[in-house]
Amino acid sequence: MSAEPWEAFFDRHYLLTYTPLQTDDRSRAEVFAAARLAGLPPGSRVLDVPCGYGRHAVPLAREGYHVVGLDHSSSQLDEARRRRGTATEPGLVRADYRQIPIAAGVFDGVVTLHSSLGYTNEDTDRSVLREIRRVLRPGGRLVIETNHRDRLPARSPAREWHPLGDGAVLLSEHRIDRVTGMVELVHTYMPAGGPPETRTIRWRAYSATEFVRMLADAGFGEIGCYGSLDGGPFGADTRLVLVATAPAGA
Repeated sequence: MSAEPWEAFFDRHYLLTYTPLQTDDRSRAEVFAAARLAGLPPGSRVLDVPCGYGRHAVPLAREGYHVVGLDHSSSQLDEARRRRGTATEPGLVRADYRQIPIAAGVFDGVVTLHSSLGYTNEDTDRSVLREIRRVLRPGGRLVIETNHRDRLPARSPAREWHPLGDGAVLLSEHRIDRVTGMVELVHTYMPAGGPPETRTIRWRAYSATEFVRMLADAGFGEIGCYGSLDGGPFGADTRLVLVATAPAGA
């Protein structure tokens, strides 16, 4: 696989900066809420893509779901394997989500949580959605949880400090182009007693209207927009959660 601009961000650096901020209790609550919103009971076949270090896939599998986690990062998948332990699920696959190496119609549900689209371009994101649509069975559901353009910070650049424990700190800086919806995110990891480590990534914050259009173009129907994984109302100040259904008989 050829290197991508975002690989250095979603790798060891991501583990250092995000795992302290995403508690196990929070991750379990998120993915169980996503499953409820999609109407997926235990025993359902679910794809978590991209799965990262397994923070959603592992608890979902422990609850009795049949889970496959797919990600491009070998270091994150290594951490997912560590968290899985001796269990046989979730199954973990290293692959590019633009070309999912799984047969069509396999899954009852797909979860794509925590702003996992927008890192290349709209054509690429459309191809990802088409691949997800392909691996869903008729009537299967996709849940996307993401930030969106209307919720971007009012100030640019915006700066946030996050304590990570053991004296380490993360400085997160956002620079926003409101015309294109592009966000440049600069992360500076400052370990206690060590040199800082900086990573930069660019991603596009789509509007809800753009997301709905892309999902419809990818072949999804019954697209609902919510403001939380609990099904709360969508607004400019909420996150965006989309639930899209693969048409029956397709």
